[in-house]
Amino acid sequence: MDENLSPHGVLALDRSAGSILEQIRNMQRSRMSAHSAVGSSSSGHPPSRTRPANRYAIIRQAAATLLSRIPGSLPDVHKRQWGEALQTAINACEEPPNVNITFVGEIGAGKSKLQNVLLKTSATTVGRSSGVGTEHPTRIAYHDMDYISRKIELFNEDELKNTIKALLEDLWEYEDDGVDTQETIASIAMLLGRSLDISSLRNAKKLDHVIHQAPFFKYLGTTLDLTEDGDLIPMANYGTVADLDEDSGQITLPIKVETCLIRSEILLDGLAFMDSPGLGDINVIRAAGAKRAMKQSSIICIVAPIKRCDSNKILREIAGICQRQYLDGKQAQIVLVLSQCDHGLPQDGELGAAAKERAFAPEESAELKNLYNGILNLEQNRRSILQDIEVLQQELGRIATGGIGIGSMESDDPSAFVPQIQSHLVMLQSNLLQVEATLPSAKSNFVNRYAILRANSCKRKMRAVLQQWMPKMNSSEIPIFAVGAECHERLRLGGRDACHLNAQETEIPALEAYLKNLGEQHMRTYASRLERGIALTAERTINYFGSSGQGNIELKQALRGYFQTGMSENTLEVVLQAKLAQVLPASREWLPLLETGCMSAVVKAKERILREPEEIFKDVDGALLQQAAVMKATCRRNRRGVYVGIDFNEAIADIYLNCMRDHWDSVFFSIRKWFLEVFDCILDEVNKEIEKLDAMHYVGNEKIRTMMVDLGKTERQAFHHKMKIASYHIGDQMGAARQKLRRNLARHIQQNLEPEYSRIVGFRGRGYVLRCKELVVNTLVDPKREILESLQAFLINGLTQYFEQACGIVQEAVQVAIRDLTTAYMAVGSRVNEDDLQDMQARKAFYECAEAILKKFNKVDDGMPL
Repeated sequence: MDENLSPHGVLALDRSAGSILEQIRNMQRSRMSAHSAVGSSSSGHPPSRTRPANRYAIIRQAAATLLSRIPGSLPDVHKRQWGEALQTAINACEEPPNVNITFVGEIGAGKSKLQNVLLKTSATTVGRSSGVGTEHPTRIAYHDMDYISRKIELFNEDELKNTIKALLEDLWEYEDDGVDTQETIASIAMLLGRSLDISSLRNAKKLDHVIHQAPFFKYLGTTLDLTEDGDLIPMANYGTVADLDEDSGQITLPIKVETCLIRSEILLDGLAFMDSPGLGDINVIRAAGAKRAMKQSSIICIVAPIKRCDSNKILREIAGICQRQYLDGKQAQIVLVLSQCDHGLPQDGELGAAAKERAFAPEESAELKNLYNGILNLEQNRRSILQDIEVLQQELGRIATGGIGIGSMESDDPSAFVPQIQSHLVMLQSNLLQVEATLPSAKSNFVNRYAILRANSCKRKMRAVLQQWMPKMNSSEIPIFAVGAECHERLRLGGRDACHLNAQETEIPALEAYLKNLGEQHMRTYASRLERGIALTAERTINYFGSSGQGNIELKQALRGYFQTGMSENTLEVVLQAKLAQVLPASREWLPLLETGCMSAVVKAKERILREPEEIFKDVDGALLQQAAVMKATCRRNRRGVYVGIDFNEAIADIYLNCMRDHWDSVFFSIRKWFLEVFDCILDEVNKEIEKLDAMHYVGNEKIRTMMVDLGKTERQAFHHKMKIASYHIGDQMGAARQKLRRNLARHIQQNLEPEYSRIVGFRGRGYVLRCKELVVNTLVDPKREILESLQAFLINGLTQYFEQACGIVQEAVQVAIRDLTTAYMAVGSRVNEDDLQDMQARKAFYECAEAILKKFNKVDDGMPL
């Protein structure tokens, strides 16, 4: 027991508050010194002794304990503020967030097989749609049970209608490459259980009626349990099994996501796999499911076949998305996996050609040639031995028939040489067996080295290609693994593998260790954020009781004089709002950069369109558009009476944006950088104001002055934390603006070219395709129409709108931070009712609880800055 506490458990009024506060502060200084010492001796974070998944139980228990100890005599404003913060932490710990790793790639790339190997389970037990043709996103997470738990979550009514509307919007206006219109409509109609045309789907009332009449309507928004094999479990509230049996063909359920809970070591530290349909799938419903899965991912694991890795369209598309996120201030984290290592390996008759391939480095080519020469020597040796054996066997035959043998010139009895011939024949046959046993091993060794060297070559090739696809990013930070999932499975089960000699060469163990480390890092970081939030709340509660002269009139007057909580304005709010008013008008520095880029893009785009007009006119497969029927179908009138050049608009928008790529990227990067500078400016002003509060020379009590300095440290961290969250939010907003502006740009071009598209549909006669192309090109470069020139004002208006929204986020975040800081300062120096023993004991328990929480969190703190 502390010497400043009475034996009856009552808080000693003269010294205890200051003493406990000093102990806690000393403990914090010791912790900071320890972390400084660790930082000076090691560049990494100190290892945590507690598993990341178990830290959430510690955090929840600490928050719940502190919440239960809040004295009832506290003012309502403090009970509400502290209670909400602690309850938020408790809710966050109820179900700790998993680190979602979404496996994306083209259809058939081996995503499901790779996950099953990492999970150490067979492809038939995890993922109902494992293998080629995954129908919907499947989330695989951990549970501590020996059985597999499966369930499916269905769209609710609004989600289903919005999904169908989005699919139709993309279908008619901004159709993705490879989308089959009729197949998509048929897929939607099959999902709804009725034969429908596009007009029925576009009619809102008709669509509502169809959904309400669908056999699955009563199950929308529900979660249905499945067996381990993926069959629906018959229950009373589900109806009959036949009503929901997908295999029977009677109904197709609108599945939003499937969840599979298994017991796997790799998922223990917070990882969750998301198996997605193949991107680029011609089925628009499956492709939409893949995009939904990508939006929910913390880490994107791109799976690309090793034979086509440098020309993989899906990989290039995802790389572009990652770069745009990076330029918007949101660091994209991706992992590249090259799969199907056993595809394209040389067979027996192809070893020579494989040894002469030029894709390898000189030393690698030399190694393959040496191995191949060894195989040639073995084959030559085998042929020589076979010839010698044939000669000796012929001699033995002649001797046996009385013919002239080896010894006919030296002896009248050739049979005397038979033992020597037989002995030599036995030796040759032994050598032949040895060569025939060595030859397959030599060929297997060649194939193995070829597979390993090809994987290394593809890694180098992909590193260079990624640098071209993501010039603004450091592609060297992206890990690349060339894995052999099926090979690892064969080796794990004790079999032999043609292209890998051991499990380490498959790189599955390396990928598994890397993903587990990522999961642990993310979980530790998130846990640290929750711990800091609770620690800040604990420190604020301690500061509330912190002055030894509780309810000190001088302190109250000083704080009230600064914050002016009455009719006058808050001094801190006045200072920060004045600073925002000073810096926000200067926020249009990116505008001249965008104007310059737009003007140069107009000139370059016109030159490029005149020089290479075929970049616009391509079919869905990327081939040159030469058929009149395809041209007319592309420019057709949709169901709303609008003429659309479906693929042409996006091609023109891409040409325009590519001509101003450097300026376009620099605009978003400069905006993001400017907002960070605004936050730094605000933090500097807050630090200056807190220093004024720290240096209140008119506060005579030294202990109160020390408490104010400690309070300032806490509020600096809290303010910084809120600004950081606002910074992340702005990064997300700018990323969404970047993507939406490109789409709206294509729509703006379509609106300007609609008269030309309508004329194209009405054209007749010979040279139809050529006349259509000339019409579009001449219209784009016509100085009177100024279609490309009008894009400048469109982009400026659109970006200005999103920029103003980001400025609103800054102002709102500053307002909230000012309110919380003011409340925290005005809460210090609470007067205790010395006559209320129960209140005194409650506040003492609150002290001890906050102190214990800080001690507990100090042991597991990662030393990471706010």
